[in-house]
Amino acid sequence: MLKDFLKYSLIGFLIGYLILSFAMWWSMLIVRDLNNVREEEVKKKEDLRAPIYQALNPFYYWVNPGWYIFYLTPSP
Repeated sequence: MLKDFLKYSLIGFLIGYLILSFAMWWSMLIVRDLNNVREEEVKKKEDLRAPIYQALNPFYYWVNPGWYIFYLTPSP
């Protein structure tokens, strides 16, 4: 019984993780496709959304190495 519970918990966690990752990817795709929006506005929207992603996705930093490159690079 415990084995079944752990199995279904893991399956549910993985399915939820995939759904959240897809939602994150899709929203970034939508923002990047808006060609008539200035880059500053896109960056501002991404900065506002980043804490939401971090709260929703426990592996946000782990699976998104681009976050380190584009958000954590020191500005000159």
